[in-house]
Amino acid sequence: MRISSQDVPSWVAGTVAGVMYGVLFALGTHYLGDVGWTAALIMGGIGAPFFGVAMGFVSRQLKQTIAPTAGGDELTRKQRGIALRAAQRGPIPADPAVRAAAAEYARRHLDQADKRWTRILIAFGAFFLLVGFVVGLVDDDRPWWRALPALCGVVLFAYLLIQPRHLRRRIAALTADQPDDESTS
Repeated sequence: MRISSQDVPSWVAGTVAGVMYGVLFALGTHYLGDVGWTAALIMGGIGAPFFGVAMGFVSRQLKQTIAPTAGGDELTRKQRGIALRAAQRGPIPADPAVRAAAAEYARRHLDQADKRWTRILIAFGAFFLLVGFVVGLVDDDRPWWRALPALCGVVLFAYLLIQPRHLRRRIAALTADQPDDESTS
């Protein structure tokens, strides 16, 4: 029996992600950072709940994005996967039901991006500033580490600016009439 991430409750996905993050962070910190087990486990344990909660929210948002569309209940799991992939990139599906589902998924993603853009930007901006500050306090031997969180913040900001335009173009392409000979699934 195969379990899909769509079938797992969001709190379970968040808990599993948080535990995995905490364990991997502790292992990496101990072996790569030359830190004792106690400190590594404490650091992993501190970060795990935050990561788990964030991944729980991401899981919930993804489930809302890929919930069955109007008239799309008859789509198979494979067709929903094709529609979800087509909502972001790749060829336009030839099947009208899959294409309509892809357009709906893209609209939902655009709506979520428009609603949460400011909150995401503020939260991640504060996170990257905090990480940059902590890295600056902990590791003053390598000043290039201080630039890494700022660079991650700039990349996230650029993505948040570009993604809505990309989704609008993708929606236009998915809703346009497509000749049958040019479309592939």
